[in-house]
Amino acid sequence: MDNGITERCFGKFEGKTPKEFDFDEIWNYKLNKQYEDAESTGALFTRIENFLEKIKKEYQDKTVLLVTYGGVTVPIRAKLEGVPEGMEVLRGLGIDNCEVKEYEI
Repeated sequence: MDNGITERCFGKFEGKTPKEFDFDEIWNYKLNKQYEDAESTGALFTRIENFLEKIKKEYQDKTVLLVTYGGVTVPIRAKLEGVPEGMEVLRGLGIDNCEVKEYEI
């Protein structure tokens, strides 16, 4: 288990549904709003990018299987596939439960 791919900390929004808080605001990459006790979108992206770089260095020329949380797949896809132009709110970049994605990095 590597803490680099643990789920995002939502602080006071933990356990709430997207209807109970401004989901678009908390996932707005450009706004990057910092909430008390919650990991900002920018901090999440930095943590995941660092994790991917670590994997790339430590497991060069090897096959790696990542199993992680849905929210973590958002910055993974953004990093490896790119963020669609004009997209600020990253709704829809995660993957479905049990979905498999394959990348070469």
